[in-house]
Amino acid sequence: MRAGIHRCIPAVARAGVVVLNDSSASPPSSLLHADVQPLWQAVRARLDRYGLDRRGRLRVPPLREHGRLSLTSLLGAPIGATIDLDALECALIAHSVGTDLDDALTRLGAPRSLDSEARRQARQSRAETRAAIERTCATWHEPWAMEWMSWLFQSGQLARSDHDSLREATTNTRRLLDALTEAEEPLARTELAVQLFGSAHALDDGVLLERCARRALWFKGARSLEPRDGRAIWSAAGVIHDRVSAPVLGWRLPLAPDSTLGVLAQAATAAGVPLHLTTFALERHPVTIAPRDAVLLVENPRLVEAAAERDTPFAVIATNGNPATAVMRLVSALLAHGVTVRHHGDFDVAGIAICRRLHALGCKPWRMGAADYNAALNYAADQGIELPTDGAACGDTPWDPMLRERFDTVRRQVHEELLIEFLLNDANPASS
Repeated sequence: MRAGIHRCIPAVARAGVVVLNDSSASPPSSLLHADVQPLWQAVRARLDRYGLDRRGRLRVPPLREHGRLSLTSLLGAPIGATIDLDALECALIAHSVGTDLDDALTRLGAPRSLDSEARRQARQSRAETRAAIERTCATWHEPWAMEWMSWLFQSGQLARSDHDSLREATTNTRRLLDALTEAEEPLARTELAVQLFGSAHALDDGVLLERCARRALWFKGARSLEPRDGRAIWSAAGVIHDRVSAPVLGWRLPLAPDSTLGVLAQAATAAGVPLHLTTFALERHPVTIAPRDAVLLVENPRLVEAAAERDTPFAVIATNGNPATAVMRLVSALLAHGVTVRHHGDFDVAGIAICRRLHALGCKPWRMGAADYNAALNYAADQGIELPTDGAACGDTPWDPMLRERFDTVRRQVHEELLIEFLLNDANPASS
């Protein structure tokens, strides 16, 4: 027996009404009349939004006289400003309009909205998932646990991710944090992924678990880094992507000629080709620096390629976007040996963020001021080049505060490749 009939039998019995429950019978024509439809649609909207078991009282929409008389006849009493949905259900069942309120509404021309039901179920699923994640995070001991949970909800993960996967990602983020706490030496990310989760791809860049874990690691101890700088955040947590991909690319690398890496650098220079050095190589062999006044650290590999093509007499190293472990290892060695590292990057939000990070490390921004930006804009205009727009604010530029003001006003991106001739042919960073 349906819940609606359970609720209604006592009231129906007291009223002396026989429950026919004949679902094959057609509803009375008076209840199918257009004048009554506003009520059926309003009741259906209530159930679609809150669920079939949501009852209580509902404000009666404006009805014509015929509609109000039909409802008075159905309920056995005049209707007021609101109507009790339990009483309405009982009356509909008593008159064999349907087996419950939902069934009766369907037969009266107000069928269940599949879209509304899907949305209601989605809301309920989100609420259940959110509550489950809140219970899980309440057990975390880290002081930033609630910040991480807020990020999870505010970043839209709850809306665009499968809810079971999101709960699993929360649990697995906890497992990963515990594993890193217990680790005694750096771990390769693929090894960590397969050991904890059975798949070497479980922590691949951009997958749900990697995004969740990376943000947790950022909260834990890498807030000085850009949240999107995955390699740097994982590296700061003692997890390396691998030690052979993402090498540092350089031309005329200033390495001592009597060292193993120096022999490679000399051979590459003699052959007229740039040299890739992996993290594996930089860890395996000591990085010994030859005396050098300055080197140029650029963002884009094309400038290193161009330096080799021109046989540029000074050293040029590329970060290749956000500097990976190999880049940071070599740059740190150069700075530790007293070499001046001058950095130039793209005039865009990402490039300025990289420059800010390298400036904090000890590198000197080179041709990265407001005047240089203006000169680059003028050059592009003279060449008839339409520059793309960057919608985000660039952030602090402590080496030249005017750059931030100028960039946030103009918001035009100028990439290094446009400025190759100025950066390599007419200048030497050692003399700047």
